[in-house]
Amino acid sequence: MKKINFILLLIIGIITFSCSQEFGDLDPDSEFIGNWAGVFDGDVDNGTWTMTIQVDGTISGLAVSDIVEETYKMDGRVSRKGDLKLTVGTVSGGSEFTGSIDNGTISGVWSNEGQGLSGTWSGTKQ
Repeated sequence: MKKINFILLLIIGIITFSCSQEFGDLDPDSEFIGNWAGVFDGDVDNGTWTMTIQVDGTISGLAVSDIVEETYKMDGRVSRKGDLKLTVGTVSGGSEFTGSIDNGTISGVWSNEGQGLSGTWSGTKQ
């Protein structure tokens, strides 16, 4: 039994270490670091967004809805591979943006499950 517990703990540790290695400080010369801007579109809502990616991989920015004419805070992280996950608005009532960066462009999908909204988003480095 101790051997099984040890193996399970070892597997959990390896998975945790592997996942944590995807996020963290970016290379200071990474193409991801800097200011980005673009648009988001959906069946019901659309608008613009701006964000800044820091060397530690954190993302902060703003999204402006053209439909409800409100501005929402964006927070998230980018992995060393360029995969992004952002919360726009609040965790409980906002939207989730996921996507990736490739050669100076950024794109992905967004959804707000509570409101039944979804769409795509894209942009470029400024």
